[in-house]
Parts: sequence; C-alpha cells; structure tokens
Amino acid sequence: HEKILGIYGSLPDFRDAHASLPWISWYSQLDNFTDDNFDSFAKPRLYPRGPVIGYGYDVEGYINVGIPEDWPEDNITATMEELYEILDKKGKDAGFESIPVKFRSVSVSPDSLVLYSASNKFRPITGDVQIQTILDRIRPLIGGIQIQTILGSDIAGSTLGWAAQTSSGTRGYVISAHCSDGSGETVYQPTTGSSNSCGSVGTDPGWPYSSSYADAAWVPYSNVAAKIRSQGVDQSVKGHYDPWPGLTVFKSGRTTGTTSGSVQRKDIVFYSSTQSYLYDQYFASFTAEPGDSGSPVYHVESDHDRIIVGIFSGSFCGEEYFSPVSGVETELGVLPLIS
Repeated sequence: HEKILGIYGSLPDFRDAHASLPWISWYSQLDNFTDDNFDSFAKPRLYPRGPVIGYGYDVEGYINVGIPEDWPEDNITATMEELYEILDKKGKDAGFESIPVKFRSVSVSPDSLVLYSASNKFRPITGDVQIQTILDRIRPLIGGIQIQTILGSDIAGSTLGWAAQTSSGTRGYVISAHCSDGSGETVYQPTTGSSNSCGSVGTDPGWPYSSSYADAAWVPYSNVAAKIRSQGVDQSVKGHYDPWPGLTVFKSGRTTGTTSGSVQRKDIVFYSSTQSYLYDQYFASFTAEPGDSGSPVYHVESDHDRIIVGIFSGSFCGEEYFSPVSGVETELGVLPLIS
C-alpha cells in the first residue's frame, strides 16, 4: 500500500530477526523519539496547515512521515529535505548517528477512511463465529460479542471491545466511539430492545468529529467479565500493554470472527471530512469488515495468555488500524479488566 517518496538516513545493521532483542530495543528508541518530538515537529506542521499527514515508525525500522498526495509535485523534494534536516538535528541531539526517515504519499480523500460499523443488524457473518454464538444474549458482558446502538434512524451493529475499570474501581466496558452518538447513548446486547439494554455511554471523546488518541467510548456497567469470545470460546484476559511493529496480534469481531496479522507501523489517521486526526494508531495486517468496529485486539503469549493491546477502529488508505490501550487510557481514564 506504500507509495514511497524518498528515504533519508541509514538503518542500524541488525542481522537478527525483527522479533529479536536488538530490534525490540530499536523500536523502543523510535517510539520514544516520535513521542518526544510530536508536539514540536509533527503537530505544528499537520495537514492542512502544513505538509505532514503521517508520523510514526514502521516494522522496517524507519521513522515514517506522510506527505499529502495533493502536495505540489515541484515542492516535494524541497519539503522532504527541509523536514529531514529538522528530524536529523533532533536525532543527533537524542544520540542517533543518522536518523532513518521514510517519506510516503498519503491520500487525503474522504474515502480513505472506512469506519467498520454495520449499517444494519443483518450484516452477514463471514468468519469463524457461528450465528447462534454471535447473536447470543451474553451476561456478564465480555469482549468480542455483538452490540447495537441506535444512531439517528439507523441501527449500528458493532463489537464490544473489552471489560474495563477506572482507577477507583468502577467497572464497565469500551466500545468504538464512532458507533456512539455521544454521552447518554444506550447500548444493547445482542440486539436493540429494552430488555437487552446494557448501560449508556458515559465518556465519548467524539471521534471522528474531533481529534483524539483513541476511537473509543466508555460505558459504565457492573456486570462485566475479563474475557474475550474467540472462535466460540471465552478466553480470559491476563494483561495489557501497547504493541510494537512485528508483534502478532488477533482481532475477534462480530462479522469476520477471529483474524490475525502483524503490527506494521505506528502512525496517525486523518479524516478529511471533519479535518480531525487520530494520533498514535497502530496498523496491522489482519482482515476486518463492517460490524467489526470495536473488536478487541490482543496478543497471545507463549503460555497462551491473552494480552489486550487495543481496540479496532477501521481502515485508512486500505490498511486496518486500531487504537492502543494507552490511547484509551488517555481519553477515557480506564484500563482493561484482568482476570
């Protein structure tokens, strides 16, 4: 999916696999560097005020900077050189010998962003989940099961993310913010109807109508459990952390069931219709379809423990992405419930 405009600097000479300790350490350095310089480098230059529409790092070990596809062609090289000069100076100040930067062309079309809520409750199920399983009325509520909300005159079908709690111990669960009309929105499981009501949205940062660090909304609700439904089986959640490039992750959704892939990069998402950004999102190679919005995204460790790494949002420029646990905590003040 990449259209590379230019590469500057050089990568470190690691001859081991991406999963080895040298690469993990390198990704950590890039993560710290991009975080430390977001406010000073990227944010003041964000499109449409400036030439930056992507910012993060990828599985190949490069800092990634996105340039809008409608940027004047005769000014692209000068723009890249100017941006690299700034990043290289910041890199040397941070101890990098030669900061590696990849510049990519990024679409600004409204069609570039696809948010995966189903427009009606009859969206076909295409994955490994049996119809009777996904349509079950499940209490306590767990991740990976069907929920519905009423958005205007339409019924939106999506997936419950994961059980969570505040620092004071209040329990509830997390759903995708774009599947909510805001605070007070009633959530139903599995389908609409007063007997299936399972709480109302308490906190919603408003994506995609305002910029955010997570496409997530918080629903206080006491009857939840630290589990994920995957391939018809309820699996316990044993921990949480943010992912890194190369990590194998799974998504358990209402439409496509359980699919897997690897994290490709950390980046930002732009919605041209509202001029809003999602910051610090992770792109992964798993598949998804409408109705999968809000799906839990998790890693399975060698001892088979399920570790929550985020909540699925949608597709940007043809690639699936999700909001990390840290972004959800920033916006909602909650963390996954652990069994």
